[in-house]
Amino acid sequence: MHRLDSSSLHTAILSRCTRASLRAPWLRWRWSTAGINGRFACSRSVLEDPTDNALAQVVWASSRLRIGQVNADLLTIPYASEALTFDAFNKGKWNAVVVAADGWSRDESFSARPRLLASSVATSLLDQASLGEKIAREGLTTNPGHAGLVNNVAFALIEQGEPKQALSFLERAVTAGITPVQGICLLATTGLAHYRLGMKIEGREYYEKAIKAAKNHRQDQLEIVAALYFARERVISGDIEGGKQFGRSYERAKNHPSPNVPAIAERLKKDVEDALNKAKVLKQASS
Repeated sequence: MHRLDSSSLHTAILSRCTRASLRAPWLRWRWSTAGINGRFACSRSVLEDPTDNALAQVVWASSRLRIGQVNADLLTIPYASEALTFDAFNKGKWNAVVVAADGWSRDESFSARPRLLASSVATSLLDQASLGEKIAREGLTTNPGHAGLVNNVAFALIEQGEPKQALSFLERAVTAGITPVQGICLLATTGLAHYRLGMKIEGREYYEKAIKAAKNHRQDQLEIVAALYFARERVISGDIEGGKQFGRSYERAKNHPSPNVPAIAERLKKDVEDALNKAKVLKQASS
């Protein structure tokens, strides 16, 4: 296993992002054209007698492909915790996501996915960074070096005012088999840590690499979220022009089909507005 060190972090990540292909292994059902307004319908066989995994796949996609809500009766089948997690996510019920993901993690104790989602939601959308850190660290006990979980611990540490510790923790990420999505997140989190350490040039470089990688891999959700955080950090660090960048990214975010994107945008909007108002007050006081 190869682990990251701070001097080779962005090189290793970008190399993996360039070589790896984007796959969504949980999206393995076939779609058939409904023929009306270009809509899609799931193959009937998936929902006639759904397994817990097939049900989770349908719920996950229901929001992103705008095919409507899944019949609530289906969510009562045994071991439906994964589907319940995504159902709560699609509805923007963030506390319920964390609760359901806990059950999912018990059903699939060696899977990193439930703790990845729960830790991200806890930190990014519930302002509970300590909980997010705890959940991600629990995931690392069965998935040591998992790049996504390492990233989520580091992100939570930054939100708790520990950017130096976060940078150090990022070095625990195993680069073998890293996915483009994980690489993009690691780049963005590294940028955030540098900004919080007062290293604006380095922070900008990492964020720009993350945004470029997201564009190259057509990961619009990650591109928008990285741009939102980047703009916020620019404004907080005194670069008022970051407010314009935030405005552009906010407009893209507010109608995004993945519910976490507009929710994150609204959360960060308050940070940006507070920083801009503070800068305005300081400017008036000095004039």
